[in-house]
Amino acid sequence: MKKLTSYFFRIFLSFFILCTARSQWIRNDLSVSDTVFTFAKKNTILYAGTYRGVFLSRDNGVHWILKNSGLNMPVFGLAINDSSIFACTDLGVYKSNDDAASWSYSSNGIGNQYVSTLAADGSTIYAAAYQGKMFESTNNGDDWMAIDSGMTGGLVYSLLVKGNKVFAATGAGIYIFNKDKKYWSVVDNGQRIDGVLGLAENNTNIFAGSGQGIYASTDEGVNWSMINDTIKYVKSFVFWGKDYFYCTPRHIFHSTNNFTGWTDITDNLEGEFITSIILSGNNLVVGTFSSGSGIWNRPLSQVVTSVPSSLGKIPESFLLEQNYPNPFNPKTEIEFRIPEHGFVSLKVYDVLGREVSTLVNEFKPAGN
Repeated sequence: MKKLTSYFFRIFLSFFILCTARSQWIRNDLSVSDTVFTFAKKNTILYAGTYRGVFLSRDNGVHWILKNSGLNMPVFGLAINDSSIFACTDLGVYKSNDDAASWSYSSNGIGNQYVSTLAADGSTIYAAAYQGKMFESTNNGDDWMAIDSGMTGGLVYSLLVKGNKVFAATGAGIYIFNKDKKYWSVVDNGQRIDGVLGLAENNTNIFAGSGQGIYASTDEGVNWSMINDTIKYVKSFVFWGKDYFYCTPRHIFHSTNNFTGWTDITDNLEGEFITSIILSGNNLVVGTFSSGSGIWNRPLSQVVTSVPSSLGKIPESFLLEQNYPNPFNPKTEIEFRIPEHGFVSLKVYDVLGREVSTLVNEFKPAGN
């Protein structure tokens, strides 16, 4: 339960709660008002790579703190392992070993060049640089060596590590790096998959968003099949049980039947350029740039028919409980419930109707 504790020396007469929650996407925190390029998650901490550096959220994307000490520059991609966070920039790779509190240059062997995306496999890190130059670090980003052999796809938009292979999404197709042979080869099932922007793994399946539609592989990339030829250029995927969420540059979709049917849930983000989507707690979090640049949030309960019990029960209605103890105590606790994420204002007034104090005046996630 959300418990608010305050100290007063007046008798409480009334409480006022105002919630502007809507069944749409809500822009969470106006301090993150610039371009958002990417998200990454470690345990319960969510990270966002933005034009100003890295932001951090500890409450499922509702509030954000800028963490750019040593990294005051655009961050295009993030990768995380047990000990470190890695960031892609115009000047190479940066690393943090203290949950983004501070950053240091970690691009020995890559140099000061644009890095588009990263992927971590334990202490082995993979990086894609300018014009599709590929690099590997086997010592947690301290040193890098080129692994370009066979890579002719140009700029890499996404990397995915699965088993003994590294998958790269490029405009010229899907490239697969064999860790033992140290060689890249392009996927070609009779027809090359062009314009690949996003890659994602769900259980034993690998999905790719391309200019032709969505492809899937069930055998670690040996064979690929088209599973949706309507939704094109998917950049980012989220999987939650049988519910799939994925975004193109202009739309966000929800499927419950393996991409063969879908619902457009873009709603009030229509017209925005959408860069990434991630699930944190019971919230879908989306990054954008253009007129509404920033981070947007939407509770799962607004989209799926049932929210898994591990997320906790979402209240069905607004409720403000009686404060306890009451009256004539210097300390009291107030509990409230909100069924949807939104802006909450909780104020205390005296017997003359004058405002005494504002206890809450911020966005809150749905819950108790």
